Amino acid sequence: MLDTIPPSTNFSLPYLFCILCENQTIISTVHDEGGGVEHIEIYYRFSNDNDTWGAWVPHQTDDEVPFMFSVPTESGFYQLSTVAMDFLGNTEQQVVKAVVRVFTPDFNGDGMVSVQDLVMMAHHFGGTASAEHRAIYDIDGNGAIDLDDTAIVLKYWS
Repeated sequence: MLDTIPPSTNFSLPYLFCILCENQTIISTVHDEGGGVEHIEIYYRFSNDNDTWGAWVPHQTDDEVPFMFSVPTESGFYQLSTVAMDFLGNTEQQVVKAVVRVFTPDFNGDGMVSVQDLVMMAHHFGGTASAEHRAIYDIDGNGAIDLDDTAIVLKYWS
């Protein structure tokens, strides 16, 4: 019987938020009913506000188990997708599999997270912040700069 079923992939994410994600990797698990997976391609789309997304960008291709990929490091939101192809040419559909928020809580760039960073955030707290400020201070992507964002930043207090 000829295998006509595409492989399926999933992510193993150790985080949903990461500070600039330097040296962070994502592991993709794969399942294929037939003759095995030839390769996996990872794609991402970027957003400053977790609402408006750019086009899918090919990021990496991997053909060795375990399938591992590096995370983009620009601050913002990333929708991630993997597309696996098996040796018979069956290809998985591209869908959003995860959203990762890449950020730095050191808003003033002095090398530590302190009260100065919270003051910068507080200037845009509540109300209607500009898209530019939401991209920086709305860590959880809910559309508001609020206590939830502050709680995330406080986890990185220096």
